[in-house]
Amino acid sequence: MSKSKKNTLKNTAEMFKSFAQVGIDELTETRQRILGANLFRMPRTWRLKEAAEILAITEDELREIVAGSATKSFSLDQLNAIRDHLGTGFKRPRKSRAHVVAIQNFKGGVGKSITTVNLAQYAAIKGLKILVWDLDPQASTTLNLGNLVPDSELSLEDVPVNAILNDPSDLPIRRSYFPGVDLMPSNGMMQELEQDLLLPEVNNEKSLGNWATRLRNITETLRDDYDLIIFDCPPNMGCLTTNAIIAANVLLSPVPPRSLDRASFTMLCLSLGSLFETLGSNLDMFKIIPTQHDGKPESQIQEIRMREMYGAFVTENAVMSSSAIETASKNFSSIYERAPRGRKPTYDRALLACNAVNEELLQEMFKLWGVK
Repeated sequence: MSKSKKNTLKNTAEMFKSFAQVGIDELTETRQRILGANLFRMPRTWRLKEAAEILAITEDELREIVAGSATKSFSLDQLNAIRDHLGTGFKRPRKSRAHVVAIQNFKGGVGKSITTVNLAQYAAIKGLKILVWDLDPQASTTLNLGNLVPDSELSLEDVPVNAILNDPSDLPIRRSYFPGVDLMPSNGMMQELEQDLLLPEVNNEKSLGNWATRLRNITETLRDDYDLIIFDCPPNMGCLTTNAIIAANVLLSPVPPRSLDRASFTMLCLSLGSLFETLGSNLDMFKIIPTQHDGKPESQIQEIRMREMYGAFVTENAVMSSSAIETASKNFSSIYERAPRGRKPTYDRALLACNAVNEELLQEMFKLWGVK
């Protein structure tokens, strides 16, 4: 340990502040190394074969549509324009509204934020319009989708603290770098909001009502503007998580097939049981998603046990552990944003696994809309 980092607790406050600044500096440097000096992230494009698969047409049909163009790769905006031309763009049934999806687990490190980003981007590739609402003060989803370092580049006005405490119309929604995905960002200030929500002298309960229904009231004003509103919840059952679950009609819980993660899920179920008993309401959809599955015998045993215990509430498909997913995450990215380079069997396997899970989830939500 260097002399400047002596192991002393004589000024604990300054120690932690300095640690925070070192961490912010490192995140900033890492982002610059990944993105370059201008910090601009270009949305990915798809080659003709990939684009045809996304559009569910043949390569020859796509060539005919773009005949005379020098286009060799397609952005998502271009793919959506072709969908509009073909009349195959996604449209919810009349009078249907956005699904509000809460993604939650008591335990951190289970793939909650990755699940949020992957589902949002997969749905956007399918032509849906998405709002991702990051409620976790750790702000991993904001770091990924927002292309910024949350605790150094976002002020109080950039996160929805005022909207939840004072003015529900003051919504600092911003576009993410990924077409079709909007972001309600988070940073460490959301941790203070957890405490303020419980204080009647601060939370404007007289004018805005119960603290636990703030997000439900806000999302009701947004459900005609989006197809999915996805909450990335903190790993606890605090005020923000409770708000998200009350607002949601769909609840997803990523659970790695490991004994400690299954034990944490049991504790989550106890809390959810009490909450829904108090609410006297029901979800439209609930799914347990096996994540970070390493394929080893112990994980397979744990997965089998999960399926025995929870039956059809466990997704048929699992998200496998993958170096491709890990590499994307290290680069503040995702499997859907990073175009493969060179030999790509690892990427292909990871993409197929993520596609299978996300398509399964979307199909369940489509059924709720009456869409085949």
